[in-house]
Amino acid sequence: MERRLLRLLCQSPAARVEMADSLRPYRWRDLVHRVIYQIVSGAPKLPVEQIRTLLPTRLTNAGFPDFPWEDLFKPHTCSIQEAEILLRELQSLCGN
Repeated sequence: MERRLLRLLCQSPAARVEMADSLRPYRWRDLVHRVIYQIVSGAPKLPVEQIRTLLPTRLTNAGFPDFPWEDLFKPHTCSIQEAEILLRELQSLCGN
């Protein structure tokens, strides 16, 4: 579920802007997912192409050189509304 949210955030500047407040308090279950969130949320209005260029270097610098980031840019089918539902489900599972 976290990956689905990240895929949307990587591919949609609108989702990054709209979901920034909702995701800020969320405790990511996977450390690399938290790092990816921090990278993309730190550049809310960057186009997808720039995020795609920026992400591998930032992940390597953060200690995740072998993370398969390419799948974050495969087509997603998650809308912002569906992502908000996913976030609520994740929060209830994690006790956030």
